[in-house]
Amino acid sequence: MNNLINALQILRIAIYIRVSTSMQVKDNLSLEDQLNSLTKWAEENGHEIIKVYEDAGSSAFKGVRNGFENLLSDITNKKIKIDCVAVYDTSRFSRNEYNRLRAENIFENNNIRLYSLIDCIPEDPDSARLYKALTGAFNEEFSRKNSKKSALKLNDAAKQGFFTGGTVPFGYQSVPVPNTTGGKQRKTLQIYPENAKIVKKIFSLYLAGEYGLTYGVKRIASYLNEKNILKNNKPWTENSVHLILNNPIYMGKREFGHNRIRKDLHDEIIIIPTPVIISKENFQLAQKTLRSKAPQINTNKSSVNNECQDKGLQSPKLLTGLLKCAKCGCNLVMNYGKSGQYEYYKCRDKIKQSIKVCNCPTFPKKKIEDAITNSLKGFVFNSSYINSIYDEIKITLTQKKKDNSLEKASLQHKWNAVDRQVSKLFSDIAEEKLEMSSMISRHLKVYEERLNSLQKDIDDLDRRSRLPLMNFGKHQIDNFVSACEKVLLGGNTEATKALLMATVKDIKVYEDKIDITGGNLKLLANVANNKAGNPSGVPSLISMWR
Repeated sequence: MNNLINALQILRIAIYIRVSTSMQVKDNLSLEDQLNSLTKWAEENGHEIIKVYEDAGSSAFKGVRNGFENLLSDITNKKIKIDCVAVYDTSRFSRNEYNRLRAENIFENNNIRLYSLIDCIPEDPDSARLYKALTGAFNEEFSRKNSKKSALKLNDAAKQGFFTGGTVPFGYQSVPVPNTTGGKQRKTLQIYPENAKIVKKIFSLYLAGEYGLTYGVKRIASYLNEKNILKNNKPWTENSVHLILNNPIYMGKREFGHNRIRKDLHDEIIIIPTPVIISKENFQLAQKTLRSKAPQINTNKSSVNNECQDKGLQSPKLLTGLLKCAKCGCNLVMNYGKSGQYEYYKCRDKIKQSIKVCNCPTFPKKKIEDAITNSLKGFVFNSSYINSIYDEIKITLTQKKKDNSLEKASLQHKWNAVDRQVSKLFSDIAEEKLEMSSMISRHLKVYEERLNSLQKDIDDLDRRSRLPLMNFGKHQIDNFVSACEKVLLGGNTEATKALLMATVKDIKVYEDKIDITGGNLKLLANVANNKAGNPSGVPSLISMWR
């Protein structure tokens, strides 16, 4: 068939070339070598090259071959009109019999022949079919042996803690290890300090933000790009940040084996110890946060509102996530007028659905933000108010502690009674007054469960009885109020929002008024935890929210 193609016909051909590894360059099988040889053959015989398809670094056994699939798709969908597909040799075409037969079936249905520059495919159709079946089976078996050898070598290298190749994870560098055996040069991963600092910054922004407000992956990418902190000279994207946060290598565990081709040889994931950049606790906290933010299908309105609230609290806008419509319960979100010239807080449902669904007013951004911060500064973050609620709550909690003490005494009495029954039961068994039986075992189990239940109730009372306030005086209150005023007047939106989140529960907006609700106990706890002499006058509660 090859001689017939060469001598008798002027054909329209598609060339397919492929290499699986860079090592094939040494065997004159590079893409350029294959293309030059096939182009020379086509020109010498007067054939017209319609299109060239290529796959670089793709296995013909189990690899993903986009060029190969595009060739078959173009033929099937009549996007290309050709008489022949030319390859350097049949092993370049396929080393998987299923794919070879699938392709040749498409060729036959479209009256297209396969030409191999190196292989002498017989001209007789039956002989050609047999020849290709035999060489195809040989090529597949050769590929399977090669892949087995490579897979076993990679598994062995991973088990010994060596770097198995591929893209070096960001934050690390591959470093050669001393070669004492004379074999292949091996490498391990070591921390690349400059990039490791960026990895730490990503986790820090995700878990803490800068002023107590955590950053999402999109905002982290924007932050890094704005500061010209790039990833290998390329801008960060949401996906690249997400991959950093999800990669367990940063807590010291590189996972090898997720993308194995030969899973029949070894299907377990091999953990390769790697230098730690992020602590295990922080990595797991990031994973927990990522899972909580993962999109979920939920038609429950309250759940949807809660999800929107969580997103709002992460928004850089001061009151997003705190402002709520008193009528429908929706968040008030940022809305813009005159091409972004004016900013307003507006009920989300009025934006998403219709202005008729709710009568909640629209508020100019600066006006409502100033009104709320001034109200808080005047009525909440002042010494006289904090002193008054401190005295009231301390009296209430002291009385509650006395009541809890009485309840605890009652529970302790019950616990002691059950414990005496258990002790008597064990004593009777030891003195052989009773024999151990299934009924006695059941009684002991019931007693054990009762003791555990009573102990749990006692522990709960102890926790509730602990006064959640430290003793503090006028000086500490004045320091806290002063620090809060500096935050509210300082113009730093993130710090101000962190302060509001730490003390305000929500802000409900009516047609004619605005209600700000918060917890007095929460406010006092923040006063108690505030440290005097804090730098820049920032309340400690902001660092607490990191």
